Amino acid sequence: MDSPAVRLLAWYASKRRVFSWREDRSPYKVAVSEIMLQQTRISTVIPRYDAFMKRFPSWQDLASASPEEVAKLWEGLGYYSRARNLQKAAQIIVHEKEGKMPQKASEISKLPGFGPYTSAAIASLCFGEKTPSIDGNVLRVCARYQGHSLSYDDTRLRKEADLFLRSLMEEGDPGLLNEATMELGETICLPSGMPNCDACPFALDCKAHQEGNETAIPLPKKKAKVQTEKYTVLVFSYQGEIALEKRPDKGLLSGLYAFPMKEGHLQKEQLRSALSDFEVVDILPLGESRFHFTHRTWDMVAYQIQLKKKTDLYRFYSCEEIRNELALPTAHRFAFDSVVRRG
Repeated sequence: MDSPAVRLLAWYASKRRVFSWREDRSPYKVAVSEIMLQQTRISTVIPRYDAFMKRFPSWQDLASASPEEVAKLWEGLGYYSRARNLQKAAQIIVHEKEGKMPQKASEISKLPGFGPYTSAAIASLCFGEKTPSIDGNVLRVCARYQGHSLSYDDTRLRKEADLFLRSLMEEGDPGLLNEATMELGETICLPSGMPNCDACPFALDCKAHQEGNETAIPLPKKKAKVQTEKYTVLVFSYQGEIALEKRPDKGLLSGLYAFPMKEGHLQKEQLRSALSDFEVVDILPLGESRFHFTHRTWDMVAYQIQLKKKTDLYRFYSCEEIRNELALPTAHRFAFDSVVRRG
């Protein structure tokens, strides 16, 4: 019988999904795709990756772009700090490393936003380094294959996965094996429901499959408490233009252009009192929405504040400018769409 590595690579060769970033292993294209794929669905990444690469086909193009343009091309992917860090990394590579990506995972990880998983993926895929890239999919495959009843966040499972992948890499291309193991976890060794063991190249010697407890391994992570925060979103408008403010460089939505907010759910009369320094013509409700971050939920109500004249506190933009030039956070999209529908 063939070894696990040989079976995995044979399965991957025939079953791998085709994505544009898999057809070209240039370090830049792999790096952009890996950063985009962090905590984001593949279906969401596909069109945005293609648009991003069309506008920024090289490290040099990304390094010299305006932050606003980079953010706009990142719109819809969320976690905008990834885009800012990717551009910072591009500037380091262009100005300090002669336009060339470092080849070792230990050096790649020194770039802004490049963690252990991403650095290992790039080093193995682009430069052949025998370095495991371990995400939740890889942890699940390893736990089931070796029968480890450990949780995803148990460091012992990560160590076992590292050893497992390194053993596979003794028999094949490190980058392909990293990619194949992730693909197996994403498409066959599924996190919820029954995995498709009949199609798995590891089924013959998978301990979890042999013992019939595939769905019980690995144990789930401890759930972090989600904090709910209430806000009132203020959409100041004047003659068809809308006010936005640039968020602070730290915290949620950092560095993005967004609508001003006040803590709590304010009623119209409370708003009139709070906005006594503004020349308010009318206050119109725009609806409500909840937006979920990783460990936080924003529970929002929104109002359009029609003004008699502009305020110097904020910069005003046309709806066309916001659509075409600025990356409006998804959390605030409901308020903007309501204003546009109202006309």
